[in-house]
Amino acid sequence: MLFLITASVFTSFFGFAHAENIIKIPGGPFQTGNPNAEKLQTVELKTFFIDRYELSNREFKNWSRDYAFPKGANAHPVTRLAWKEANQFCLAQEKRLPISLEWEKPARGLDGGIYPWGNKNLKKKPHLFF
Repeated sequence: MLFLITASVFTSFFGFAHAENIIKIPGGPFQTGNPNAEKLQTVELKTFFIDRYELSNREFKNWSRDYAFPKGANAHPVTRLAWKEANQFCLAQEKRLPISLEWEKPARGLDGGIYPWGNKNLKKKPHLFF
């Protein structure tokens, strides 16, 4: 899956047509690492913005005509992209790929759990709204 992350300046999105699909992730400390291995580390991140939804096959195909994906998977997230290809797409959108900590912070949720919904591994994942 490909999540995109914006530049760190919010004002650049006032003219962006889909600004409602961008989420502000507040800066500050958060716990990173494996809580089960008791190797947590506190790190500090600046405020950043990340796309609410993964990039779909249809959206990427509109940018890269050579991109192929299985029939019926138009709305599925893009997979099997090389980093260079994903990065080129992001740069064309005036965005960049997230670093691992920028991916992890929103994935842990507001409480810093193992999962955005808490620390329990659920058999059926809840639908999350940010």
